[in-house]
Amino acid sequence: MELPVFKTDHTAEFHKFMQAEFPQLANEIPVPSTSKDLPLTVLLAMDNWQGGELKAMLFPSEVKALPVGVEMRKRAGTLEPQDASALRAAGLEHLAQQVEQLGQQRDDQRLADEALAGRKAYLAQQKAQKEFADLPLGHPLKAPSPESVQRFKEQHGITGRASWEQNG
Repeated sequence: MELPVFKTDHTAEFHKFMQAEFPQLANEIPVPSTSKDLPLTVLLAMDNWQGGELKAMLFPSEVKALPVGVEMRKRAGTLEPQDASALRAAGLEHLAQQVEQLGQQRDDQRLADEALAGRKAYLAQQKAQKEFADLPLGHPLKAPSPESVQRFKEQHGITGRASWEQNG
């Protein structure tokens, strides 16, 4: 014995869509059983209306199978932005748009975090430079390193001997 298949009734959602997008046709087009029952213009508008969610609800048999990894993430509720193309190819435009929005939010947050970290580093550097500049001239931190002293002496020919001793 075959069990009857109960289809969820989405008549109210379809009527709302028709009233919003095609009010002149709302009372003429019956609730479709397949996407082929709709004019092409209505079908295309349905693809874009609320991310295609109504189309997926009305015609679940027309939704194509997902790759196993994407299907597992979908069931676990952990879809990733890179799943958008597979979701779109399967006819799940509303989910594709959601994961793309999630990806955009993640990118925006990452950029904001990087900008904040850069600003903090800049301010810390400015503070350190100001503290160094405020030190008195004879402070030990302002003394040149022995290497820089030696390099300066070599560049300017300073040997530590008197000039009459250098020529002879």
